[in-house]
Amino acid sequence: MKLLIVDDEKLTREGLSGSINWKSLGIDHVYEADDGINGLNLVKKYKPDIILTDIRMPRMNGIELAQKAHEILPNSSLIFMSGYSDKEYLKAAIKLNAINYIEKPINPSEVRDTIKRAANTISQRQLLRQSEDLRRKEALTKIVLELNYLNTESRIQKLLDDLKELGYSINPSSFFNTFIIRMIEADELLNSLNLISIETYIDAYLKNRFANNIRHIIGIKQGEFIIVHLFYDLRTSSSFITKVLEDLSRDLTSIGNFFICLGKRVTGISNLYKSYNTAVITLQNAFFHDINSLIVYKENDNKNNISVLPDALIEQFEFHLKNKDENGTFALLDELYYNLRGNLNFISYTAKDFYYRMFLKLEEIEKLFHIRTSQVVGDKHPVLDTVMTCQTLTKLHSLLEDSVRDLINKSKEVAQDSIQVTYIKEYINQNYMNNNLSIKSISDFIKLSPSYICTIFKNETNQTLNQYITMFRIDKAKQLLVDPRNKISDISEQVGYTDSNYFSKSFKKIVGLSPTEFREQNMT
Repeated sequence: MKLLIVDDEKLTREGLSGSINWKSLGIDHVYEADDGINGLNLVKKYKPDIILTDIRMPRMNGIELAQKAHEILPNSSLIFMSGYSDKEYLKAAIKLNAINYIEKPINPSEVRDTIKRAANTISQRQLLRQSEDLRRKEALTKIVLELNYLNTESRIQKLLDDLKELGYSINPSSFFNTFIIRMIEADELLNSLNLISIETYIDAYLKNRFANNIRHIIGIKQGEFIIVHLFYDLRTSSSFITKVLEDLSRDLTSIGNFFICLGKRVTGISNLYKSYNTAVITLQNAFFHDINSLIVYKENDNKNNISVLPDALIEQFEFHLKNKDENGTFALLDELYYNLRGNLNFISYTAKDFYYRMFLKLEEIEKLFHIRTSQVVGDKHPVLDTVMTCQTLTKLHSLLEDSVRDLINKSKEVAQDSIQVTYIKEYINQNYMNNNLSIKSISDFIKLSPSYICTIFKNETNQTLNQYITMFRIDKAKQLLVDPRNKISDISEQVGYTDSNYFSKSFKKIVGLSPTEFREQNMT
């Protein structure tokens, strides 16, 4: 709470400021003024909760100050100080509902008790006001939600009467517009308390921008949606409403991620549900728009556009990927994205299902090439969960493009190998630690004869299959030797050698150093 002390005697002001522990009374800020005019300026600037003022002061006395302050802050608490026993002053203090009238010389304990009583009164008043505001907000939200549906004339009249009791006088034949704000979780999970704060912010924002030309009622639905009904008697232009909501969308960007969806304008409160329904339809199509944007309802005039994506697109996608055709793949994806963004016949589920199938096809190609991308697949982020929870087409399309780009880049790294050689290398990578790894086990896995796999491997890599296995194991051993916690005998087993002496001889033959010498050299 904030306290203002107004007294033309400096010693009185300083004595009060220094002799009382204001923090213990719930007072966080104490301001001082030397007369009524300066005190009034501080009232306007700081809006104190409690005003402790002397009565007799030059330029403007305490009674005049209190009267003017009461016009600005009708809920503030007044405490008068005076060294004069003047009944007229006492009458004025009573008329202004002063908490107390303290006679000079000042007794600090009396001031402390009076301030404590004033602080308690203010706290009770604030709790009562908050309770009343909450009840009013709940009643208003209930009406907002009921207006979303087709109602009988008698029910509509009842809702109008309820609104009138809450201070909203609505002409039933007014123009109406509904818009819905859906807040989406950003850095922190949006909870109901955050949403109430955002609702309060939006309410104040609209009151300021629309003034008295356009009024509104606002409520929260299902702890996720903020619903606002606009109503106005004058035919305010749609462009003005759109401009205000565009400005609002820019302001909300600093709070979190969202969509604002504006339904069509209707005439008459009995048709308000139509504006709400079109706002809902617009929200369902928000997936095809950029996040943090205003989306205005449009009649669907794309009657001839397809509403089902053909399977042939996935077949073309597969064809381009298998042939590592980067230009063809991304041209197809660009066409897909363009068609989805411009077609109002699609619903988000249709698009997400199609993208899910594209991701599955991508995984098939990854397995064929023995490549694993890091964009979407994985135990922590299953493809289905990632696709279905994606909020916008742009984000989902970007994820697919990134995965495709990763696949193509990694496929270029193995472009010189045939698919059979790729399979062989992947099998060795998965089984090098197994001492039973052999040409025979590889041929059984590839389902090709040992002589054939040895021939194709030699032709494509210029080294024998056994040489490749040995070099692969030695390279893995080098990585393990750098860590002094790994025992050399354990390392030999981890790279597929049952005999540590044979491992050491093979290592020195290839590297030129024993495992111990290699470790010492790489520890310095």
